[in-house]
Amino acid sequence: MELGIIGWPGSGKTTLLYALTGGHVHRGSRPREKNVGAVKVPDERLETLHRMLKAPKAVPAEVVFADYAGEGQKPGAFFEPQTVNQIKTADALVFVTGTFPEYGAMHTGSAPNPSKELSDMEMELILNDLIVVENRAEKLRKEGRKDRETELLDRLKKSLDEGESLRGMHFESDEIRMMEGFKFLSIKPLLAVCNLGEGDADPPEDLARHAQDRGIPVLSLCAGLEREIAELPEPERDGFMKEMGLDASAGDRVIRAGYDLLNLITFFTHNENEVRAWPVIRGINAIGAAGRIHSDMERGFIRAEVIGYEEFLSIGNFHKAREEGRLRLEGKEYQVQDGDIIQIRFNV
Repeated sequence: MELGIIGWPGSGKTTLLYALTGGHVHRGSRPREKNVGAVKVPDERLETLHRMLKAPKAVPAEVVFADYAGEGQKPGAFFEPQTVNQIKTADALVFVTGTFPEYGAMHTGSAPNPSKELSDMEMELILNDLIVVENRAEKLRKEGRKDRETELLDRLKKSLDEGESLRGMHFESDEIRMMEGFKFLSIKPLLAVCNLGEGDADPPEDLARHAQDRGIPVLSLCAGLEREIAELPEPERDGFMKEMGLDASAGDRVIRAGYDLLNLITFFTHNENEVRAWPVIRGINAIGAAGRIHSDMERGFIRAEVIGYEEFLSIGNFHKAREEGRLRLEGKEYQVQDGDIIQIRFNV
């Protein structure tokens, strides 16, 4: 999962990236190349399974955070083409806006206006998508085509012309397939992060209202403080967080929000070498989960051996679970549940 961090210069995007990754960031080696950092997703269930199964290693799910260089220098400026191409790889977007006075002075010479910034950023995404839709529609018009795709493009253009993101639209499965290659920006799930000044506790009310009206969740944090916490030695970190009244780090909070945005669940696999966590979209079937592990498993899928995490804890080991008939054999259409422990049987 890649969460792309976007926002205007000075909003605290890069500071947030360092806070989320504990300073472990790979900086782009060339101008306008994105900076990235990978974070292991904490999951107590994985740690418990690791102890119970005595596997040599546990492999957690991973989130990649990306901070894109070369964005517009002020609200209302188009993203540069290279930045647009980088953003297209993200699964969801994290928009950072600041409430501290220095940030407002940088862009407007007055107090910051996070609500307007969120609107401006949404419009940037919408305008980029509108250009893509119009270019494709013009190409099909010249070819004289009038089919399912042209109907879809007309519907997309109507929504974008009205200033509405594609995120709120409903699409049929064939329409989703048609749109995959376009990598639209305004269809991506969006999280707003309000980078607070010291002493601030909550986001401005107008930002909270605007985001709620648009179905955009908001997280509030102080990126500078969170970066200091993330870069502390681990033994000192929990004590400092408690002292500051924080029950979770910025990284944990943003990761949880990312899972909610993308409607992700986690299933687990195990073998003699490892126990591993796999994030997948809620509603995925067993054969889709098999393909997430390896294409050969999807191609040669026979059935899945499944037990829920809580049920496995109550039994204690797979030998007993098998003896008691608690390991279910499921077909390829079985809908994977959060916490399922799955063994794929396949033949290629």
